[in-house]
Amino acid sequence: MKVLIVSADGFEDTELLVPWYRFREEGLLVDVASLREGRIKGKHGYEVLANLAIDDVQAADYDALLLPGGWAPEALRRSPRLLEIVREFFAAAKPVFAICHGPEILV
Repeated sequence: MKVLIVSADGFEDTELLVPWYRFREEGLLVDVASLREGRIKGKHGYEVLANLAIDDVQAADYDALLLPGGWAPEALRRSPRLLEIVREFFAAAKPVFAICHGPEILV
């Protein structure tokens, strides 16, 4: 099973890191995508490597989507490509998890 986490600078650290660690502990493959490939920084200073840019994501490659909260969703919701990815997950009846401010992306 493969999970996509989408976030950006200003994410709520625990809302991204705890699920990331738990998914990996369960043997799931996890990719982190952001507005650009590279390091993103959480509100409390933790950094995570976004190994993909949103523009390079293919929703068909993933079984579930996680949208952590923090300040990141405010910027992410303006990405037409991310909104398209979210619609593709819903159309395929794949699980979409949104924590705290993450649902901003869904409306």
